[in-house]
Amino acid sequence: MAETGPVDIRCEPERLPFETRSLDLLLMPHVLDFTTKPHHVLREAERVLMPEGRLVLTGFNPLSLWGLRRLIQGRSATPWCGNFLSLARIKDWLALLELEANPTAFMGYAPPFSRHDWLARCHYLEQA
Repeated sequence: MAETGPVDIRCEPERLPFETRSLDLLLMPHVLDFTTKPHHVLREAERVLMPEGRLVLTGFNPLSLWGLRRLIQGRSATPWCGNFLSLARIKDWLALLELEANPTAFMGYAPPFSRHDWLARCHYLEQA
C-alpha cells in the first residue's frame, strides 16, 4: 500500500527529476514568467510528458492591464520582474516541440489595484 501525505519536490524547472515520458499531467504555474531559460523548461516538459499528456501553463499576459501596469511601474519588484510572455510566442515555442496548445483561456481581468474598494468597483470586468 502506498503512503499518503504531503510530498515536496524541489528542482530546477529545466531539469525535472522524472523519467522520460513518465507524467500524464504537468502543472507549471508562472514558471515561464520567472525562469531565465523558458525554452529549456518547455523542452524538459515535453521530455517528461507521456504521449497525449497535458501541460498546464499559467502566466502574465503582457497585452493586458497588468502588462500596462508593468510598463508604467517598472520591473523592479515581483511579479513585475517576470518575463510576461505573449500567448503567441508560447504557442510558437510549443509548436516547435510538436506540442499542441489546446485549449487556451484568459482570466484575471480586474485592473492591478491594491485598494479593495477600487477592485470591488471593477468586479464586472471578471464576469465580462
